[in-house]
Amino acid sequence: MKSLLMIIVISLQHCLAFGQSFASRISVRESVADKNAIERPAHFQFTAPKGKPAIYGLNVGITFDAVPPNSRLAPHWSIGPTVEIHRLTQSDKPQASAAGGLTALGIWGDPARMLSALQGVVSYKKDKIKHTESAMFSAKYTPLVTSAGMGVALGAGSLRVLWQPTIGVEQEIITAAEPKKPTGTITRGYGGVEVAVYPADDRLKKRLEWANAYTYWPDFRKTDQLKDSHNRHRLFTSSLTYYFDGDRHLGVGLDYLRGENPSKGQPRQEYTQVALKVRY
Repeated sequence: MKSLLMIIVISLQHCLAFGQSFASRISVRESVADKNAIERPAHFQFTAPKGKPAIYGLNVGITFDAVPPNSRLAPHWSIGPTVEIHRLTQSDKPQASAAGGLTALGIWGDPARMLSALQGVVSYKKDKIKHTESAMFSAKYTPLVTSAGMGVALGAGSLRVLWQPTIGVEQEIITAAEPKKPTGTITRGYGGVEVAVYPADDRLKKRLEWANAYTYWPDFRKTDQLKDSHNRHRLFTSSLTYYFDGDRHLGVGLDYLRGENPSKGQPRQEYTQVALKVRY
């Protein structure tokens, strides 16, 4: 009997250890590409107007790191499957896209001086608004220079700031569309700057975050049947978030968005919303 109890206890310990290890390898963010110093949380917004259909918004990207913690790759690489969902039901500019794929994130360098983050994502996206299916390929590079406040929050305890630039390239291959609608390939550049401000950081420990981002996508090349006059895409977002817990897992925020996101199938629009935030 004692032996049986010992076996059960040991088995439970292994299961709990495995569960903790498994959970620590799951990442929940707004997008699977949010893996650098400024990590935007997933968010959910819901409105139920009287006598009208409910309006909701959902932006979430889930990544699982399949690299074993004891692997030689673990100190520098995170590789694994991803799922990303973006849904907005407002009547004038709806959005409904979902993608699944694989990501590889590599980080190397000296943390005291400069780190380099390189991320590649391969995914297959389905857009229910545009009625298209497409393969997506992207590669992005982010330098993080400590002395310049890139990737590290600097400043007085009452106000700390960090920022980071990112450059990259994306390719979207539209493989399926509605009858008489074109398919083909679009190659885009990617350039973005993000700035995060942490008021009263000495007391709040980054629980209050004001994150701003400007992103620009120029279309480098399009298949002839996809060519149009709209070759420049811009997006500005500003998010003020307060986290309820010290680990910044759950919070509430005010988000402002102006522009479009061709990667996620988000049409050009402008709105402000209050949303529940989840970061894991």
